[in-house]
Amino acid sequence: MPQGVQVTSGILWRGTGVFALLELGLLFLLARHVHVSQWRWRTVDRVESAMYIHRMHRTQLYLDTELHARLKALARRRGRTLSELVREALVQVYGPTDIEEQIKTTKAIAGLWRDREDLGEATPSGYAAHADLTGVVLDSNIIIEILRGRRAVVEADLALGRAGVRVYCTAVSWAEVYAGMRPGEETAIRSFFDARGEVVLDARIGRHAGGYLARYAKSHGVEIADALVAAAAATSGLRLWTLNRKHYPMEDLQFYQPSRARS
Repeated sequence: MPQGVQVTSGILWRGTGVFALLELGLLFLLARHVHVSQWRWRTVDRVESAMYIHRMHRTQLYLDTELHARLKALARRRGRTLSELVREALVQVYGPTDIEEQIKTTKAIAGLWRDREDLGEATPSGYAAHADLTGVVLDSNIIIEILRGRRAVVEADLALGRAGVRVYCTAVSWAEVYAGMRPGEETAIRSFFDARGEVVLDARIGRHAGGYLARYAKSHGVEIADALVAAAAATSGLRLWTLNRKHYPMEDLQFYQPSRARS
């Protein structure tokens, strides 16, 4: 198995009938060749890999003609399926389905980029997260530090999950992390993003980001990506976790700052 590759097996449990028997048979065959257990870790060339078994439930949604047509058009533009759009919308509104996925997927990618020397300096160590938060938006540099296996950042992210704090990402971080992704890493990295909520960059956020650019672009060198991330956090009532506060001079933006660990 190539470094960092994780196998995802999507098992659809329909409950009864021939499909259930076939699926149980498939699971039995997998279990004979691979130790199948959610998040039972093993090391492959010093990179942790795992097999995921996602239980999915089949359901029906009744949509009017206009809404169905809009979803189909959106799915074509984004290269997604209708089911994926519906699931993403539910996660956006109600948060990730299982806070434990935040913890598990952080562990899955921590250190995946440990060998990278092209990502700048490391963050200072010695952080421990606190829990009294409603939600946190991750800046791209935080995700990159988790990928690099920086212990302080990894532990702070894990602490958020253990405290039940919802963590969110934006399309900006998807783009910036995917730009540095290497072959064989997509499954683990995408699972990390999928386990977190997404603040969708809609027109309201765009307008707010435009206001930031008008005010701070010339005076502070704020760029459009930073303006969008800041607007996503500010308009959603979430705190932004970043290592580059100088990129975010916005007065209405609240930051998440892990407290220093006690010595």
